[in-house]
Amino acid sequence: MMRARYLVATFLLASCALPSFAGPKTIKLEVPFRRPGMGVGGGEYTGIILDMADDKKVNTCAIVQAVQALPAGLAHIPDDGLDAKQLYTTDYSKLSSDALAEYNKQNGDMQLPAGRLYGVVYDVSYEVKQGSLLYQVKAKLYYTGSGSAKWYEYGKKYNDTYFSKNFLSAIEQQAHTCAKPK
Repeated sequence: MMRARYLVATFLLASCALPSFAGPKTIKLEVPFRRPGMGVGGGEYTGIILDMADDKKVNTCAIVQAVQALPAGLAHIPDDGLDAKQLYTTDYSKLSSDALAEYNKQNGDMQLPAGRLYGVVYDVSYEVKQGSLLYQVKAKLYYTGSGSAKWYEYGKKYNDTYFSKNFLSAIEQQAHTCAKPK
């Protein structure tokens, strides 16, 4: 009986790590930070130090810079920055042939066929929690033909987590850059 429970738990954990075939899932990343003047200890803190007045500015900078590096864009960026707990959607970030080759290399069981143009649309949001910035991303894959202006949602199995994690990594790097005093 104990072995059966172990096998069921192992299967459930393993299935959580696999990409979803029911559609893209939201991937989360928490980036720790400290407020100025907070904390104790003898060592120098090398992570993000974020003043409350800079929450929106730093998160807007991090997300916008990561989106531009895709390259992609956001439909609208408010003059006062991106609001926390709001969902923002990018336009199509076209995959280069190198990016497609790298995806296929790392995802042998869910390779994307050649001969199409692929683009990823990201939904992104952030939230400032006590001691951490929480970023949430969902990646949706689309394709088109070389002479077509219409994009179609990719309906076969693919690893949406691969794209989300890469984008979250870029956001995290930008958060560190954007939080540094100028």
